[in-house]
Amino acid sequence: MPVLRRWRVFPGQASQLSVVRRWLASFLPDCPARDDLTSVATELASNAIRHTGSGQGGNFAVQIAWRQQEIRVAVSDGGASEGPRLIADADGEHGRGLLLVRALAIRADFSGDHRGRVVWADLPWDSPAGPRSG
Repeated sequence: MPVLRRWRVFPGQASQLSVVRRWLASFLPDCPARDDLTSVATELASNAIRHTGSGQGGNFAVQIAWRQQEIRVAVSDGGASEGPRLIADADGEHGRGLLLVRALAIRADFSGDHRGRVVWADLPWDSPAGPRSG
């Protein structure tokens, strides 16, 4: 089965996180897997805004790629001098977002550098329906 892809570019502002969630809801069927994907996408987008050039007047992009039993969310950002860091302190005030991503994802990783980066996560898709095309 071919991969169904959707992507969109957003301004690097915190107000865009709710726009990302509405965008995902516009084409993903209502199911628990959508909730997990939305949580991961929001976390990755939030990190792009907080920790990369995207949040300093730049943009970030969200891409969704679905193939039957898996769905990938990838966020492209404006890059940063340091890569994403997993902070294992569950009681800490900040830095737990990637713990959530790791807990929900089958696998996750990133590539890139200070010029631009892509952070992605593959999640299980247990809904019989995939994203609506259009």
